[in-house]
Amino acid sequence: MNQRLVFFVVFLFVLIAGAMLQGVVIPATPWHAGHGLIAGSDWVSFHAEAVRLAEDIERIGWRAWQFRPQGQAPVGIAAAVYAVSGIHEPWALLPLNGILYGLAAAVLFNMAFTLSGNRRSAFWVVLPMLVFPSTAMIWGQIHKDVWMLPGCLLILSFWIDLGRTKVIDRSAEHPY
Repeated sequence: MNQRLVFFVVFLFVLIAGAMLQGVVIPATPWHAGHGLIAGSDWVSFHAEAVRLAEDIERIGWRAWQFRPQGQAPVGIAAAVYAVSGIHEPWALLPLNGILYGLAAAVLFNMAFTLSGNRRSAFWVVLPMLVFPSTAMIWGQIHKDVWMLPGCLLILSFWIDLGRTKVIDRSAEHPY
């Protein structure tokens, strides 16, 4: 297994599991807030605000768009996806969430492989991203963490790579 395969598998997983989650599982529960969203969290208001902003974009143009309306980037990004796709439903975000979550999984796999030198160990490190039900809130709802996770892992990966490379030749004589 390599990074590309991990990315592709996780991307497909998010698309398929996300469609099932939003289209079948959540609507069958008493916690369904509509649109495949779970009641009681900020993603419900994120969706409502993104729909309003997407409608403004469609009505008056892109000058209505804001990246972070009321300080909420997930709203601005969802609104842009809704306006571009013409689909005002959270499932329209699943491909983007799949890309971001797949990137996070691929980076985590690479970090684990870099540190362990073992692909099987790296696979076991990534597996909880797929099997823990709580991770579905990251990629299956409108959430900030789907953006934060790959960003943090990329920064951590940079520091791991930096620590494993010879940055300074300490054996060289310094003139001072």
